[in-house]
Amino acid sequence: MLKYLVGIRRGFSKAYNVSNIFRRHGRLKYSVNGMDRNYRPFIMPVTWLSFIASLQVTSVKDLGDTEKILSVKEATENLITEADDLFSENKYKELYELLYPYKESNDVEILWRLSRALHHMSKQQCHNEEKKRYVFEGYDLIVKALQLNDSHYAVHKWYAIFLDTRAAYDGIKARVTQLPNVKNHLLQAVELNPKDATTLYILGYWCYNISSMPWYQRKIASAIFATPPTSSFEEALVYFCKAEEVDPNFYRQLKKLVICSRIWRSSSSNKCHIWMQWLQSNIN
Repeated sequence: MLKYLVGIRRGFSKAYNVSNIFRRHGRLKYSVNGMDRNYRPFIMPVTWLSFIASLQVTSVKDLGDTEKILSVKEATENLITEADDLFSENKYKELYELLYPYKESNDVEILWRLSRALHHMSKQQCHNEEKKRYVFEGYDLIVKALQLNDSHYAVHKWYAIFLDTRAAYDGIKARVTQLPNVKNHLLQAVELNPKDATTLYILGYWCYNISSMPWYQRKIASAIFATPPTSSFEEALVYFCKAEEVDPNFYRQLKKLVICSRIWRSSSSNKCHIWMQWLQSNIN
């Protein structure tokens, strides 16, 4: 009996020593047809019980990670929903304060919404320094969003807006220089989401402003570009009509009537005449 127990002990000692060799070297040399091969063995746990326990721990750990990921995703969705609710209520300051703690994140959905809030806050701000601070902060956030994801319509849309607003602080020449870039990003936004009426309206307004550009700005544009950006009131009207088709009455009818009347004075477009009649008949 004593000899039997000693044999078992020696067997465990050999197994322990082989296991240590595996741990130290990570591989075992063996011979196949007279050739040495390197083999990386799978080290079995000491007992099946510990092996099964390790599987259970791994499964619980993986499940915990999955639940954590789902929890974070749900929390982000709730945050965005709350942010959109605040935006629809025109509570831009509250929206900014809600999203500000996440400004260092790499979530594009948060970044472009935060920049949008800053844009509207700048519009409401009377003090020039505060207005400028909001514009520059919003610009930096939307640049980061564009670097993270250049396939998001809202990122291109708000980048175009901030590109123009930010350039205005550097003077007329800087703003004129960015005109083609502004339009290109608006076009990309429309391509990614043709159903966004606001982007279509902004494109129409871009065309309108180019068509009605003062002579001194045209002179600056001619000095900067070999071929200055051009447009027409007819092109502006096309985008205004598309915006109306996508989302009827999405913008204040009175303002649309003013824009259309200005185009009316500069264009003989039949579409303009039809649209203006429709506007007049639908104004309360």
